[in-house]
Amino acid sequence: MTLDRPKQWRLILSKLTDYTLSVYAAEQYLRREGPIISQDELAGRLFVTHVEDMTCSRALDYASVLGRLMSRRYECGSVVAQMEAVRAGHDIGILHDYAAQRCQELKRLLPEVRSVRNYWITSHPDTHETRRVQEVHRFISGSVKAARASFVSDDMAREAEAEALHGFSRLSSA
Repeated sequence: MTLDRPKQWRLILSKLTDYTLSVYAAEQYLRREGPIISQDELAGRLFVTHVEDMTCSRALDYASVLGRLMSRRYECGSVVAQMEAVRAGHDIGILHDYAAQRCQELKRLLPEVRSVRNYWITSHPDTHETRRVQEVHRFISGSVKAARASFVSDDMAREAEAEALHGFSRLSSA
């Protein structure tokens, strides 16, 4: 599985799904620091982000959406560490919606600030037709299809499709 559509290798690939990321804070953070109702209110706040020097893909650079507002950063080497820092109420973060929606203490901020990324499944042409590779593809593809609503809600998918038809988007995609 990859985050970007591979461009340089000879691979057989198919897109699994889009997924979204949004800005989140814990309820305890918002009680302590106050509500956030506009992007300008993010300026000067502490953000948990990825480690910029370790970003091997543009798809992982989801913090660039709010670049100028993110003057204070706490960089974490894993998505799990980022999620836990936000859940603990230390800071604000851009988190995967499908993971954050499972945590009741997290509140999505600024619904208009959202990034769309996608997952791809790949295999090498030399092994693609083998039974075990085909079974893995079927299992992963079926599991993702069954859970599609948790990756991108229907309203987000409809909005993204409508915006794509009109040639503009508030959603940023790598």
